[in-house]
Amino acid sequence: MKIGIFVVAHDGLQSILTGVGVVVNSFIESFSILKKRSCLFRGHDVELNCMAPYIQKNSIDYHKDIRDKTEKICKKNNGRFIEIQTLSDGSSQKSVWGNVKQWEVASLNAANAIRLLKKGYDKIYIFGHDTIFCLIRYYLQEDNDNIFIWIPHSLGKIFYINKIDSKRINLEIKGINSILNSRLDKIGYIGEYFKKVLLKSYNVQKHKLIPLESGLYLNSERFILTKEEEKELKTKYNFPMNKRWIFYWGRCTRQKGLDFILRTFIRFPKLLGNKHLILLIPNETSSKGYMREIDKLLKKLPRSSFISIFSFDKKLPYFILKNKNLDTIIFASRFEGNPIAPLEARILNKRAKIVFSNIPSLNQIFTKNKRFLRFDLNYNSLKKALEQTSEQKVNKDNKKIKTKEIWENYVVGLKELD
Repeated sequence: MKIGIFVVAHDGLQSILTGVGVVVNSFIESFSILKKRSCLFRGHDVELNCMAPYIQKNSIDYHKDIRDKTEKICKKNNGRFIEIQTLSDGSSQKSVWGNVKQWEVASLNAANAIRLLKKGYDKIYIFGHDTIFCLIRYYLQEDNDNIFIWIPHSLGKIFYINKIDSKRINLEIKGINSILNSRLDKIGYIGEYFKKVLLKSYNVQKHKLIPLESGLYLNSERFILTKEEEKELKTKYNFPMNKRWIFYWGRCTRQKGLDFILRTFIRFPKLLGNKHLILLIPNETSSKGYMREIDKLLKKLPRSSFISIFSFDKKLPYFILKNKNLDTIIFASRFEGNPIAPLEARILNKRAKIVFSNIPSLNQIFTKNKRFLRFDLNYNSLKKALEQTSEQKVNKDNKKIKTKEIWENYVVGLKELD
């Protein structure tokens, strides 16, 4: 049987700027293993096709190495890379993500492209990532040779602060209803927290859900660091090698809580002491208003006490996580699905203390361990957690962390389609 796999995503195929992009990129990197291990694909003629919205090739958000890798892996698996036109001019990843109108058109054009390419396949599996592609089934006529799996990485009912975006939620419900009305389609949940939200807040029946949990590919190129690359990173960012580091990384958005962290250090300057704050805060998807807020807050910290890095460097998190100067890692998200950065911190670093906000998805990642310290989203609670990290010394954590790689997670989930 000839099977066509279509992976449709706004990030991870020709850019890598978000957690979604890391998940998608990890799936592509490990696809050959998944193809061999999954009972759904094993023994069949499987072709991998990847589809992403158009982005300008001179955009700062376009990553040629990611695009080249995607095309190479598609070709290796007898498929192709397809770029679709949307309402975005492709000038930035922010415009590619867009809004409700962009999501409708992106889903429509993806569905039309799949319809044109589906001839010659006995069966098609479509993996549509995030809200931007939730309407693929709505626009794609259902028949027995294609199965659509929508994988939401964010949901309107939990991913907004102090307001509910009714247009987004209505679009999500429209997409979900088209999946529920389809006999074969499924929704892949990225973690147990999202499973609960989909069941309770979106009224998705349990049998329509399959586990496609976010995960890492530990043989990824991102986790290979040559001595030359290590030297280049040290020189480029001029890290203080005579200080202990406090590391925060995440997109520069209100969701990730950077403003809360900075206000805590401004209120309690002694928390930094002789430590140095390293902020990896990509701003490719940031709003101008939030960036102005962050700039004002950074000016209130002593310039010699921090390094702020506003563009994503895919090798940098691994470099910092492996560095002996790293003392503490902070995650202060106000809400999350199943975030990748905390998962990388837990798996790739065995020494640093990790302080994290008390939200369901982070509580699932940082299970009971003396080096994991939880705080509530108020200044005194974070202050107390950081003071505890200064008081205690943590030796190397030799506790074996049980974690499945992303291809293993997909092997488990895809069994439910067999």
